[in-house]
Amino acid sequence: MSEPSSLYIKVKIEQSHLNSFFAARPATATASKNQEAWWQSRKMYSPMDLPQGLFIQAATNRAVFDELLADRRAVAMEEYDEASQEWTFLCLMFSENYREILPMLNCCASLADYLQGDENGIALVYDYFWGSTDVMVELRLRPHEAYYELTNHMTELVNADAEIIKTRIDSLLAEGQDPYNTPD
Repeated sequence: MSEPSSLYIKVKIEQSHLNSFFAARPATATASKNQEAWWQSRKMYSPMDLPQGLFIQAATNRAVFDELLADRRAVAMEEYDEASQEWTFLCLMFSENYREILPMLNCCASLADYLQGDENGIALVYDYFWGSTDVMVELRLRPHEAYYELTNHMTELVNADAEIIKTRIDSLLAEGQDPYNTPD
């Protein structure tokens, strides 16, 4: 059985743009050539075509993230830093299932439509909790553009955030959000 990967999102975005994203319905994306190339670069035991038409059943993007935040087993947190205008979302125990991960990637990619000017960001799905620096997905976000990096390892930019991620995860675990010691 595979283990859940972690989800990390960090986006420089004005609060009003983020609020507009949160108010919107989750996107159902069609595969781009870049996403298809990323999918083909994945190492799978049973390779398959990129699933199409997967979507998140939620009324708004805000509801998507609230569901993860409410699930104590997910060990999730978010914050918005008004000074730097950066939104950060972290979910330690996100998913091991591509059928759950792909709709969330579509949701993250749709965030690019709300970015303007020099706003940008990244979404990562990777094995943080299991001590690996291997990356399942590194999605770069720029205004109206979401780009899948064709990599299996963290880039220098991502490594720069590694200590920040570790500090936030340690804080979540210290608050008692242990995914293996959570009452039902």
